[in-house]
Amino acid sequence: MNYVLPNSNDKYKYILFRVPKNANSCLIGRENENHQHLATNYITNNRLEKLDDVKALLKEQYDSYFKFAIVRNPWDRVVSCWKDKASPAHCDSWPDSVYCKARNDTFSEFIARIINKEFIEFINDPEFSIDDRHVLSQTVLIPDDTDFICRFENLQEDFNTVCNKIGIPQQQLPHINKTEHTYYTEYYTDETKELVANKYSKDIEHFGYKFDKSKNDG
Repeated sequence: MNYVLPNSNDKYKYILFRVPKNANSCLIGRENENHQHLATNYITNNRLEKLDDVKALLKEQYDSYFKFAIVRNPWDRVVSCWKDKASPAHCDSWPDSVYCKARNDTFSEFIARIINKEFIEFINDPEFSIDDRHVLSQTVLIPDDTDFICRFENLQEDFNTVCNKIGIPQQQLPHINKTEHTYYTEYYTDETKELVANKYSKDIEHFGYKFDKSKNDG
């Protein structure tokens, strides 16, 4: 079952399936509303929705629009999530956030909460919940019929391809909401490495990622 966070642009006829912590802010127009090419239309009002419901809502637009998403090495994505969501700054700004229970967690403690499913998001029915979007598997958030997959590790070059596809000039992407941290492999022990590998095994297999100390993964 796919649950998606789609944004669209009707002028350039594309849909971006957002995967949180994967550089979406530079494409959805939070700080650049004057750029007509940005995906400013939140199709589901920033709520996770079933893919089938989104298809029913968009109808022929879904089939005709260019669809893309950004993927990221799962081990790196978890580090970015921890640095952002377990920070005092996040918890002070969003005191009702599910991540406030992890305020000042060590990295190992944060991973344990992910494995124990302590970060959840309710989907329409209060009885039904899944992993929160920031720790949800990327394969769940990206439909199989997505036309193009950008890689966070090669984002500018891949975004150039998107520009060509949607008919806008190639342009330099800004750095927005960047989380400061050292290279992701430095945060892991053998145990936490394996915990994340098991949790996100589908992402790792489907997108071909590995735990790479050379900084050339992806």
